[in-house]
Amino acid sequence: MAAVTMDNYKQVVFTIASSKNGTIPLVVNLCDGDEVNGTPGVSVIKELINMISYIPAPMPHYYNITTSKIPIEKGF
Repeated sequence: MAAVTMDNYKQVVFTIASSKNGTIPLVVNLCDGDEVNGTPGVSVIKELINMISYIPAPMPHYYNITTSKIPIEKGF
């Protein structure tokens, strides 16, 4: 599998979703970037939710508030 980037994350998730062959794919999401700095993060979580049966860990809200230290300092 190619590296997941902002340019290809939708295609990567689509490839996973379309290659299920009657099974549920297991996805270990290691994209811990943030879109502000040009690396996929919560965008991958949202695409996984849209394309396959995916139980996100972390949910997008928690990913958003823990990726940057500013929201953590301000509180939930």
